[in-house]
Amino acid sequence: MQFLKTGIHGLIRALGFEVWRTRPYGFDVWHDIKTIHGGRALGTAFDVGANVGQTARELRERLRAREVFSFEPNEKTFQQLVANTRADPHVRPFNLALADVSREQTFYVTTYDCTDSLLKPSKDAARFFKEMTRPDREVKVQAVTLDDFCSSHDIRHIDLLKLDVQGFELKVLDGAKRMLQERRVPLILTEVNFAMMYEGQAFFHDIYQKLLPDYRLVGLYGLNYRSGPCLDWADALFINPAALERRQT
Repeated sequence: MQFLKTGIHGLIRALGFEVWRTRPYGFDVWHDIKTIHGGRALGTAFDVGANVGQTARELRERLRAREVFSFEPNEKTFQQLVANTRADPHVRPFNLALADVSREQTFYVTTYDCTDSLLKPSKDAARFFKEMTRPDREVKVQAVTLDDFCSSHDIRHIDLLKLDVQGFELKVLDGAKRMLQERRVPLILTEVNFAMMYEGQAFFHDIYQKLLPDYRLVGLYGLNYRSGPCLDWADALFINPAALERRQT
């Protein structure tokens, strides 16, 4: 029997696949978050850059988050977010941007709502998105720091902070200084850039350096190679072990 198992495993590896007794980390971000959290339901999740509610749905269905705060500054997109989450009272949409300072800011709307940002698209952006980053208009939006929002809404812990803000991730983290230092955010899932897509954007190494030494990288997911053989962007999951232990005790 062992000889048969060895032969089958060898054949599977020859075909370019691998077999594990348990699923390793680094393949399915929702599986990894659920495993790290011990299979328990998440408490509070922040969906920053919520678009029309795609991630909010995953947070509720895959991770059973008890409360999701969804932030979307684009008024038109926000209305779609409200419509898509209206039936779920556990998703709370806010027409706000999260930033490093609480004030009105300029928001750059493009021809594709998933590439809207508080940063201007770079000259090279068309290499990655073609016409999807073509500027459409500039609008004023209300921005707030994560720390200020948590203080005003009496939020003491964020079990998962998800960021997808088109190069503005480091600024959001700058506005979360208190919550991060006090170990109130054990998990951060953030988009990270390896190519220049927005003026003044943060790169992966900027975010990694910002989160060290308290956070460690779990894995990179959804690797995108739009411009050729070089990695352009991905999602990165970070964990603060001390914050997770504190949250679970």
